[in-house]
Amino acid sequence: MQADRESVVLIRMMGHYLNELEEVTRQKSIQWKTIFDAIRNGVDIQAPVKEQGKTAARIFRQSTAIGHGATGAGELLRGLLRAIGILAVEIPIGNSIIEGCSFFVGAVTSPRPCIFANGHHTTWFRRNVILMHELGHAIFEPFTGATLDFIDGTNSEDIEIRAQSFAQEVLVPKEVLLHSAQANGCKWNVLNATSLAQLVASTHVELRTLLAASLDAGFISPTQAEELKHADISESLRSISSHALTTDEFLEKTGTEKQEWIGKRSTTLTSRAILLPIGYINAVVEAYRNRQISPSKAAAYLMIDEKEFLERFGDIYEEVEV
Repeated sequence: MQADRESVVLIRMMGHYLNELEEVTRQKSIQWKTIFDAIRNGVDIQAPVKEQGKTAARIFRQSTAIGHGATGAGELLRGLLRAIGILAVEIPIGNSIIEGCSFFVGAVTSPRPCIFANGHHTTWFRRNVILMHELGHAIFEPFTGATLDFIDGTNSEDIEIRAQSFAQEVLVPKEVLLHSAQANGCKWNVLNATSLAQLVASTHVELRTLLAASLDAGFISPTQAEELKHADISESLRSISSHALTTDEFLEKTGTEKQEWIGKRSTTLTSRAILLPIGYINAVVEAYRNRQISPSKAAAYLMIDEKEFLERFGDIYEEVEV
């Protein structure tokens, strides 16, 4: 499908630009190599694939800040990935069935893992799971070129079961479930939409992953899991977590002007326009402000021409060029 081929090109381009930007600003970390090696050396490849994923997740948690508590890791996730040198791309790409992917960028002698989660019509809670699923692929399948995961795709293949097991165990191991239930006063035998929303908000994962983890931990029965997966928690979740708000609702709540950011986020030189992450735009602008990149390079990173860059960031342009 042409749309998905274009999506892969855009995603790889973003990963390439992120890598270049971090090399230019001297923020590149290679801590991920030590962690990946520890996982690969610590996992028995003869064990069932689900257990391989769980073992890998435990090593990952022990090797990073995620393992230092029993609370949801969603708020720490992106900063942690950045700190250990893993590139994470989250942009909305419509008209594509690609939900996430994993690949390596950079020179052959110095590759870096890059993971992607499609932000189009998905939630922050789901993207946390996608990012960790793709990280599982990066750890176990570094030489496949790229792994692609599709919306509503099946997870029957061994590599998919292992990646999902890794994601689930990283984000919602038994200790996190226990702490979340106790902190919110939730009773496993009488879960409802309200208590499920509290658990989702606390663990920072979507409902289906929460239920799968709870089932694996023995907290709920298969019958409960099947019944609860149809629960509508949207209204309850929106009332207790800002992460459940739509972009428009979030901008309205924070008092941010929507039009101002849309005008600065949209690309013009790509095969189809996409909205770049605000954090990425700020990083590009800051590198230009510090004279680490030229205006033409800044424009290239933002996938616009230099004239457009001047129009969007004219005040900074004049300040730097004086």
